[in-house]
Amino acid sequence: MSIDPKGWTPDRVRQHLQNAVYLEMWTIPLYLTAAYSIAAPVSPSTSRPGFAPVPSKPDGSPDFGRFDQQDYNQYAFNSVLSVAIQEMLHVELAANLRNAVRPRKDVDPSRPWVRFSGDQAPSYDSLPPCLKAPLPPGVELKLGPMDLNQARLFQWIEEERDEPGDPREYRQQYISIGAFYTSLQYGAEACWPELYPPHGLGPAPTADELLQKDDWAAAAKAFESGFLRYFFFGPDMGTHANVVAAADRYPFSIQIYGAPGDALVRAEAALTAIKVQGEGAGSGEVPPKFVPSSGNPIEIALDRISHWQRFTEIVALVRDGRIQLIDERPDPILEDLQQALYESFSSFLVGLDRMFATPQGSLDDDAMEGLGNRTLDVWQHGGTPEYRWSDPGSAYDPTHARDLHACQGLNMCAGKGANDTGTQPGDGDCATAWFHTCGGTNMCAGQGGCGYAGNDPQGDWQPNFNSALGNGGCGAPIPQAQVFSSSAPANLRCQDVWAYARQLMREKVPGFPTDDPPANALRKVLSPTSTKARCQGS
Repeated sequence: MSIDPKGWTPDRVRQHLQNAVYLEMWTIPLYLTAAYSIAAPVSPSTSRPGFAPVPSKPDGSPDFGRFDQQDYNQYAFNSVLSVAIQEMLHVELAANLRNAVRPRKDVDPSRPWVRFSGDQAPSYDSLPPCLKAPLPPGVELKLGPMDLNQARLFQWIEEERDEPGDPREYRQQYISIGAFYTSLQYGAEACWPELYPPHGLGPAPTADELLQKDDWAAAAKAFESGFLRYFFFGPDMGTHANVVAAADRYPFSIQIYGAPGDALVRAEAALTAIKVQGEGAGSGEVPPKFVPSSGNPIEIALDRISHWQRFTEIVALVRDGRIQLIDERPDPILEDLQQALYESFSSFLVGLDRMFATPQGSLDDDAMEGLGNRTLDVWQHGGTPEYRWSDPGSAYDPTHARDLHACQGLNMCAGKGANDTGTQPGDGDCATAWFHTCGGTNMCAGQGGCGYAGNDPQGDWQPNFNSALGNGGCGAPIPQAQVFSSSAPANLRCQDVWAYARQLMREKVPGFPTDDPPANALRKVLSPTSTKARCQGS
């Protein structure tokens, strides 16, 4: 029995899956910027706020009657950052779906099929092109602090609004993100026989063949939380429920592969998860089969509630003056901190392009953590963080002809420091490499920063000496307090990364100075991703 496609075609489904990737990625900077504006306690081991418990009832729900100001701040931070993390999950779900239906003509490892950078990078000049609903009166679309404007904007983003007419029909624009997913889910099911399996891989392609990713178990640990756990899909999921029931538990990131019927079940589950956890879920609780079955009570309590419900609660807390924002201290270094954030964000997006373009591609979760540090750095020094795309093409220097390097004092020649500084090797100011937060997001050879020791035989973890794009050990520039992680060789664990980089330069560059200059202003201010306290396990 044929299904009425209602205007859907395979190409339209594929385009909407790229739209879904854009939508989910578009929400993340909005939520991260607001979360890190909240005056939640900063952890000495990570240099940024983290998830922490607040007074709770036996069922894990917040006990507002016992809250003090710090508890309100912490609870608001927990709520907003947990949504941002779940949106990161949704990015991966949407990208897996798009890769699963990639046509033969677009299989080209040099040209990413799932796009995050360039014209697909998030922009806040206007709503995403696939949305058409007006903003609430008095609400402005912008990146900003966790104030009433942002709370109402977030509530609107996650709001359930019914599309007039047949909600399953293909449209170029939708009244809400939830309506977008309702229509897309129908289109994917209607076109599935033509969409899958793609590019002649046979009746049951593997996850590797379809470039499917599942990095979220590691992300859970990286974010020091149990949010990214396992979801149970019960026996009432639909036509192919027996397949789901047999699998019992999906990883938090659902991979779409295998025989056509099984892959369709996974695709439907991924799209359903996106909608019922967040956009379009409306008020009330998330269905139990989409809620983690383990974790500490506050985490489970948060994930029981839809994104819309959480932001409705945040609106009330902001209106009541319950949420305190961080104190901003205007600082001359602000422009450099903002530059560090948008270059780091751009390198992160290029890393996502690479991640979904190769079978072995994966993303160092510390790169995502590092964006939080750099967002907080901007807030603390008097600015509103900007997440915007800036083309890192100028950083490609595979032959080292330009001596692009990872930090202050790591230049090999006179005049090769930032702004042509330096009278000799080792006295230039700041990095000339493209700024990035952590491992795997460096733009070229020799531009990796600190040293997270890996298993590579080429020593790519060594600061300033990685072998290629994406092989660097960690970020650039190197914060003054940055130390080697616990995974480094025993003689370097918890030791100063920049000091070791200078030692390497002395060994490899004739005439390199024996004394070290004091840290410049940017290195002093940048938050490290690995501190002595964290490395030593405190």
